[in-house]
Amino acid sequence: MFKVMVIDDEPIIRTGLRHVVDWESLGFQIVAEAKNGIEALNKLENEAIDLIITDIKMPQMDGIELLKALREKDNPVKVILLSGYAEFAYAQKGLSLGAMDYLLKPMDPVNIEEVLKKVHKRLTDEKKKEEHTQYLNEKLELTRSFLREKVISDIIHGKNLDKLYTLIEEYDIPLTNHFVQVAIIELDDFEEQGEDWLLNGMYEEIADKVQTIIKQELEKENHITSIISMGGLGSINIIIQAKDISDKEQLDAIISKVLDKVLHKINNDLSLRITIGIGKVYEKVELTYLSYFNAKESLKHKYVLGGNKIIHILQLDSHEQNKFIYPLEEEKILISYILFGDSKSAKFLEELLDQIIKNNNYDLYKISLCFTQLATNIYQAVQDKYRYIKEIYNLTEVKDLGFLKYKDIEEIKVHFINNVTELIHVIQKYGLNSNSTIVNMACEYVLEHIDEKITLASISEYLHISKNYFCSLFKQETGENFLDYLTKAKMDRAKVLLKEDNYKIYEISDLLGYKEKGYFSKLFKKYTGFTPAEYKKNCR
Repeated sequence: MFKVMVIDDEPIIRTGLRHVVDWESLGFQIVAEAKNGIEALNKLENEAIDLIITDIKMPQMDGIELLKALREKDNPVKVILLSGYAEFAYAQKGLSLGAMDYLLKPMDPVNIEEVLKKVHKRLTDEKKKEEHTQYLNEKLELTRSFLREKVISDIIHGKNLDKLYTLIEEYDIPLTNHFVQVAIIELDDFEEQGEDWLLNGMYEEIADKVQTIIKQELEKENHITSIISMGGLGSINIIIQAKDISDKEQLDAIISKVLDKVLHKINNDLSLRITIGIGKVYEKVELTYLSYFNAKESLKHKYVLGGNKIIHILQLDSHEQNKFIYPLEEEKILISYILFGDSKSAKFLEELLDQIIKNNNYDLYKISLCFTQLATNIYQAVQDKYRYIKEIYNLTEVKDLGFLKYKDIEEIKVHFINNVTELIHVIQKYGLNSNSTIVNMACEYVLEHIDEKITLASISEYLHISKNYFCSLFKQETGENFLDYLTKAKMDRAKVLLKEDNYKIYEISDLLGYKEKGYFSKLFKKYTGFTPAEYKKNCR
């Protein structure tokens, strides 16, 4: 509906206009009245009007004077003049000032409808054109924003440096040819919760909150400027430059201090753990990428030095000391063994760890880096292939080497082998390495739908085979009945849930499809030797 204001010094005319035609059927609604131009201008300050129908001759400010005032204010409102025959010359003047049309008194409903239809078409066309223009502008701005982010990413990665200053100027990027330093912030919690954040649509909100805190803290420091941009999932890049500092060490100290505040504020306000990698300060903006790669190198050490802290490249040992021999090809073989649940995995891992120790000359620092890298890559590969395994097994134990808990490398090695052996056992226990495609699909289905009610009928329907054939095949391949397998999976899932404080025992029973809490408790004790309450207490 387009909004209409009627202006006439005679109330009877204003009232007559309301009833002379069916305004709503024509797409209009009379929302305001005024008795002269001055009153109309005052009302227009507080309400947007699409069409004004005004008498020409009125006291204080007539229709022509009102029209002039509207054009001086660049108000685009459409105007229709009401005129008597004797005022035709005024009406012509009004048309020359931009009035759309005029109506003669006494008012003829047919004429009014014709004029209103013409006005409605004009307003509709203009609205469509305005909306299209707005759409194009938004699209252009989005494209420009995307390209600007790409340019910033290219600067960080050392691309198109020959066109650097042209791009900086074209996309209005606040970088100058002065000292530059890069920091990378990684969300430590993303490793564990990232999938849930993404599936629940929480990631963008969390990333925005983190960026807001970073921006607020950086803006408090008057001696620096910064650009914040998203890196990969779970990471944020920051390019920082000096405004009025001519000393590298001074800039480095200021940035480290500010980022320390960022770390603690994110910890406290958002209850998130982050690790910040900081690169060196370089003299020219063209060398931004070197500082970025320094920062990435720093972050590689968080699994040895610990997360939720600042790791500065200058804190690490010399470049030579950071060089270590890493068995990349052997790692690939080991991971393939583990993914297929091959019993050779533990033995191969033991030999590989001995090789790492020997190749790195028993240097604890280098060995810890290699061990950590290997554990992390095993964890990532298993998580990628068996994304549902976390429902019944705490996969993070694979990479939890905890160097500080052990006396020497031998103890860490034993712990590493035990973790991987346990993982192989889980893969075998749940038939994830089965040679039968149907059994594989059944096992994956159970783990992916573990928090739902699963029956022989539902899984047979999913696999498009009969219940009897499926039971026979499953028993033949795994050596156990499917229902025993399902109960085992449910109980291991219950163990995982009982370790979490936010679930009560009856809620877990209900979630896993056991309506009778007593029956669930009986099954759990038979499987674990503990009642759910005892198990939960022991976990605490």
